[in-house]
Amino acid sequence: MGTGGGATGVLLKNGTWNGIMGDLINGISEVGICAGISLSRCVKIPAFAGRSTKAFCIVWSLCVLTIVTVYLSKIFSLFVSPRREISPGNLNELATSDYDIGMTYFGGLLFHTFKSSPRVEYKKIFSRWSPLKPYECLKSGFKPKFACLSYNTDFDLMLYSLRGDIEHLLTHKRLSVFEIPMGLPLEKNSIYSRGFHSAMSSAFECGLFKKWVINTGAVDRLAKTGILENEMKQPNVDPDVVVLDLMHLKGAFNSF
Repeated sequence: MGTGGGATGVLLKNGTWNGIMGDLINGISEVGICAGISLSRCVKIPAFAGRSTKAFCIVWSLCVLTIVTVYLSKIFSLFVSPRREISPGNLNELATSDYDIGMTYFGGLLFHTFKSSPRVEYKKIFSRWSPLKPYECLKSGFKPKFACLSYNTDFDLMLYSLRGDIEHLLTHKRLSVFEIPMGLPLEKNSIYSRGFHSAMSSAFECGLFKKWVINTGAVDRLAKTGILENEMKQPNVDPDVVVLDLMHLKGAFNSF
């Protein structure tokens, strides 16, 4: 009688058993052999279990190495070149930012522009600004979270950026440079009328208009006549002597 209690053979990769199985229980017989082949299939035995484990470990190690490398590179970049905050690019962004705002009160032009404008961002900026001198506003503009609104510091900005000291601080040096604001015709009852009249009257009293007429036509006169006239040259007067005229007297007794 075969019970299948013993077996010898090979379990193939597809789950098929190829071999001899079974035994005999008999009180008389000493040896009994029952040969047979089982065609039933079981779960397929993985052929490369060791290789898949190695492949998993290798892939996981590469992932960990990549993550660590990216993390260290980010940390290194933050220390070497810290990420700077993006500054406001227009007045609308400046109005909604947390920047401190300074303005230069030069003739009232900038002041009246923001005060009288119906735009919302102009009103927000005007409610937060603080009046500063051009040099102070420019110096504070290099600090974080500060915006300097000015129209008369372009030359100073170029000068200070080229002549900074070793600590990149601003330097102040007197120069024989001056600026002459030139006005344009304004509409009636304009908010700039008061400053415009004040500047133009001062320029007229000091003789700027007369000098402008002379200097503007000097090139044309030189091209036509070949003679460069000197308005200060008078007969029987030493060229080194400054002759006082009505313009000098007006400027001497003019108070603002």
